[in-house]
Amino acid sequence: MSTSTIRSSMNDRMNQLATRLSALEIQPILPTEKDDSHRDSESTQPSAIYRIPTELVCEIFSLTLPHIRHINQTPIEQPPWRLAHICQQWRAAALSNPLFWSNITLYSPPTGWRGQSCPPLMVKTQLLRSGTAPLHIILDSRASDLPDSCPSESIDLLIDQSHRWETVRLLLYNTVAPRLATRLRRMTGKFPMLRTLEIISRSNFGHIVGDIFSIAPSLRAVFLTDDNNVSSFLPKTQLPLSQLTHFRGAYYRSEDCLQIFQAVPNLVECSMSSGSPHYSNGRYILLPHLLRLSIGGDILASITAPSLQELWISGHGVLSLLVFIQRSGSLGELRKLVVDHYSVPVDLIPILQSLPTLRTFFVTFSHSTHSYERDLFNALHITEGSPIICPNLTHIAAGGPEDFAIDAFVHMVESRWHTVDPPPTLLFMRAFYTSRRRRRPQLTKAEQRIRRMRGEGLDTAVDAKLTPSRDNYLGINRP
Repeated sequence: MSTSTIRSSMNDRMNQLATRLSALEIQPILPTEKDDSHRDSESTQPSAIYRIPTELVCEIFSLTLPHIRHINQTPIEQPPWRLAHICQQWRAAALSNPLFWSNITLYSPPTGWRGQSCPPLMVKTQLLRSGTAPLHIILDSRASDLPDSCPSESIDLLIDQSHRWETVRLLLYNTVAPRLATRLRRMTGKFPMLRTLEIISRSNFGHIVGDIFSIAPSLRAVFLTDDNNVSSFLPKTQLPLSQLTHFRGAYYRSEDCLQIFQAVPNLVECSMSSGSPHYSNGRYILLPHLLRLSIGGDILASITAPSLQELWISGHGVLSLLVFIQRSGSLGELRKLVVDHYSVPVDLIPILQSLPTLRTFFVTFSHSTHSYERDLFNALHITEGSPIICPNLTHIAAGGPEDFAIDAFVHMVESRWHTVDPPPTLLFMRAFYTSRRRRRPQLTKAEQRIRRMRGEGLDTAVDAKLTPSRDNYLGINRP
């Protein structure tokens, strides 16, 4: 599920809660006579918060999940133990909802930790309170070897419940992989509910994981790298690829990437990168259902995705983009294009000319080439009597090093914001720098113009230092 879908779902739930809470608002009791009886009834009336139905309290609690606490700056996901100690009603609500207890994390404690992490009694309690709810499991060995620092009984308690695992996140660091895999191996073929599997490692543990997850009839999403796309290189891991709809992976050989594409015909979201160059042999892999794609390297030269709606592409992979667009039937559905770490802005002009449906365009330049940047922004500039490139743009952002051509970028945005015919479509604009900028005593002319457009109603700003990520406005929506 993409970030935008999750946020939309959360907003819908919050709106529903607001509607239900408004129905519970208490009208003030106004005395009509000089009688103290009203005051007495007010003093005995319980607070409105205690009159909220238990099921609504549970719904509010669910919005806080996963409950996260930190130990020496290490984030640890835990069930809401503290919520059950606030008052009797909250305890009843927490204990009555199995979903609160179905997120279970076993972790190796950071350096300096005293005592036992994840004791078996705690794990038993969580499993008991989770009832028959699907389990969401994290085995985290970033700080030290998990079997050494976490009781083996706790690990075995979770493994015995593998038939309830719905999502699994394995952080395989240190020497934990072979020891943990030995325990997991006896569960091979016993994952009927498993839908999402994430394996993050800084070493090639593909041969160790092997076929543990090869039989999982409900598995739809597999992530083999972290959010920073740290390569895991797991080509020997055996997975039921033909049934997957979401995949994220990084491989050293581009041939491994193409084998994945060939084996996963039903992909809807995919993030893929390769550490070696790729040369197309003239054969193309058709991905008819692919909607969102994040890609690094030049693998794009060998795939076709006619239904693509969002594309994130990095570095020299842009060189294959125009041919990919033409081969995919002009990508009439593409709505978002994110180009990261590119050095030749003028190459993007014919690409943008081929994308009339584009609504979101974000670009990051690896180093500043003023004249080329100006050529790109001049092409996007709306001038009377000239053809308009990407006439439906609503969101646009661009940035680079300190000498990024912000003046030309802002001038182009002004032409799209102040246009009358056609009417403006822009809703959002950002200019940013990827390196720390020297402080200037006064606003530059470009920044003054940005402030003026903000006063006119455009959501616009300058970021003095920004690192593109899937969490900020660059919208890199990697699956």
